[in-house]
Amino acid sequence: MKYKLFIFYFSFLSFTMSAQDLHHSLFHLIPSFYNIASTNNFDDQWRCGLVYRNQWASVPLPYTTMTAVFDKKIGRNINPGGWATSFIFHYDKAGDTHLNWIELAANVSYGVRLGSSSVLSAGFQLGGVQRAFSTSGLSFDKQFIDDHYDPINPNGENLANKQKLAIDLGAGVSYLQKISKNIVFNFGASVRHLNQANINFFDEKTKKMPLRFNYQSSLNLGLTNNIEFQLNGLYSTQEVQNELVAGGLIRYYLHSESMEGTSVGLGFHLRNQDAYIPFVELKWDAWLLSVSYDINNSKFVEATNRKGGPEIALFYAPKPKIKFNTFKPCPIF
Repeated sequence: MKYKLFIFYFSFLSFTMSAQDLHHSLFHLIPSFYNIASTNNFDDQWRCGLVYRNQWASVPLPYTTMTAVFDKKIGRNINPGGWATSFIFHYDKAGDTHLNWIELAANVSYGVRLGSSSVLSAGFQLGGVQRAFSTSGLSFDKQFIDDHYDPINPNGENLANKQKLAIDLGAGVSYLQKISKNIVFNFGASVRHLNQANINFFDEKTKKMPLRFNYQSSLNLGLTNNIEFQLNGLYSTQEVQNELVAGGLIRYYLHSESMEGTSVGLGFHLRNQDAYIPFVELKWDAWLLSVSYDINNSKFVEATNRKGGPEIALFYAPKPKIKFNTFKPCPIF
């Protein structure tokens, strides 16, 4: 019983005290989630995808995280720049209380072409969030009578408000530069929770969502006609918390005449003071599948036995029927 209470208060207080956002290891596949302005930085008319993460399944407090995205160019433009929109669904759940976060957001961005080889974009996000928990899996002192536990007995706790709804705002900027035919660089900065809505379950207290700043970059290098190297970086700060993830991957395209079509990739990311993240990638036609695994190396390793957990991403980005012009970046897909 005391163990159950510990799980509850650990889950509950970890949120109310820090409200630290969760993360993805395959962050480079969902740029519009981390940076609103990246919505139009791709050369297809639309794309959609799902990223599923199961973290720390070997400990009593596993995290389940899922993010779905849909990016769409407005009009017939297929190159970076112009108007674009994105819809994002984010869900995560943790602990015996099923403490969860559900978010549905819409991004709008606009990119301005700076000459023939670069694009400067800005974007805005409007979303709604729900934070909730459940006590159905918990036991309390007052439910034990004469050493007999009865879940029907009142728990004696004032936990009537088990969910919280809020509006969430965000904004970002992004710069894409085609340095040469085979080199493309991208950098973006964004801020989430601009309005710092109250997310405390108890009305008599106020706990604002802390601002989260994301700085994301990528560098794509075409080494040969069918080998591409991509570097990825993400730095996030939220209150006193910070996260740095960096690494890269190498892709091999089966058709040497162009860097399109079927490819296989092998990559590695490092989350500073937390995990080693090897991953593989397979792209065929309009589909992309990537699988990673976190090998935990933080102080939590004694509980996880280095089993940070897997992450799976599946994306679909059909090629447009209209022809590309001479400006072609080397994006996620």
